[in-house]
Amino acid sequence: MMKMMDLLPPDQAGRIGAIISDRESTAAALMTTDFITAARETKVSEILQQIRASRRTHDSVSHIYIVAGEERQLAGVVDLRDLVLAADAVALEDLMVSLVVTAQQGDMREDLAELFAKYHFRMLPIVDAKDHLLGVIHYRDIMRGLITRARA
Repeated sequence: MMKMMDLLPPDQAGRIGAIISDRESTAAALMTTDFITAARETKVSEILQQIRASRRTHDSVSHIYIVAGEERQLAGVVDLRDLVLAADAVALEDLMVSLVVTAQQGDMREDLAELFAKYHFRMLPIVDAKDHLLGVIHYRDIMRGLITRARA
C-alpha cells in the first residue's frame, strides 16, 4: 500500500491516507488544495479563459472562491452555473455570494458530514479562525470515509 501512495502527488496521498486510516479525521487532514480562486474585480471572460487553460478536472471547478489580499481571506463564492450564464464583462464581485458556508480546519468528519447533509453542497471551503481559505473538502471524500467506518 505504501508503495502505491508514494506514486501519488503529496496532496492526494495525504487525503487518501487520512481517509483510509481514519486516524486524522479533521477538515485540515481531509481537505485538498485543488480549487480555483480569483479576485473580486476579475471579469467573467478572464476566469473562463483561466479555467479552460488550466485543464483542471471537473471536480475542482464547481465553484470559484473569491479571495482578498495575499492572505487569501475568503470574501465570497461564485457558482459555475452563474459564471457560465453571465456576460463576459461582468466582474465576479457582481456574481458572488458573500455569506459563504464554511468549515473550520479543526472540524471533525462527523461535523463536516452534518454540514454536507444540511446544505447539500458538493464541496465546502475550509478556513482558519481569520477566514483565510486553506482548502476545500469534497462530499464524496467525507462520505467515503463514513461508509468505510460503518462497514468495519
